[in-house]
Amino acid sequence: MLAVGTAPAGPPARAAAAQVDVFVEVNPSTIQAGNQVGIRASCGEDLNPASVESRAFGELTLTPQQGSRQMLGQATVPSTTRAGEYEVDLRCANDATASAELFVLAMAQPTRGPKTGGGGAAGAGLGPAGPVLLAGAGAVALAAGAVLLVGVRRRTG
Repeated sequence: MLAVGTAPAGPPARAAAAQVDVFVEVNPSTIQAGNQVGIRASCGEDLNPASVESRAFGELTLTPQQGSRQMLGQATVPSTTRAGEYEVDLRCANDATASAELFVLAMAQPTRGPKTGGGGAAGAGLGPAGPVLLAGAGAVALAAGAVLLVGVRRRTG
């Protein structure tokens, strides 16, 4: 005898099991505006295209990979996107949904190098001929080292 208001457990249990395989991931989950984010998703047993949408990058369609239940995609977060937390929503063809969080950072890009001096120490103050003189001095030092090595070997031999 079946009580009023109850239903058999078969179909809802299968639906709950299929729902477990529904997910969306963003990698990296924290990104600087202007860069690309990878998206990995699955709609479980549903092997139809799905859509992913976020205020951070707009909407895109993901298609299942051949031989897999996973879908992959990439989106570029425009450089004009404000810093903050953005939801990434997956909507499957079977109306299953999932979401993930994307954190966008707004770090200022340096426009100039650090002020470390005029580079005068690089040429050791020798003027335009500095690099040539330094290379010559290095060659003389190597030659002197070779002469010393030969002299030490003759004494020990």
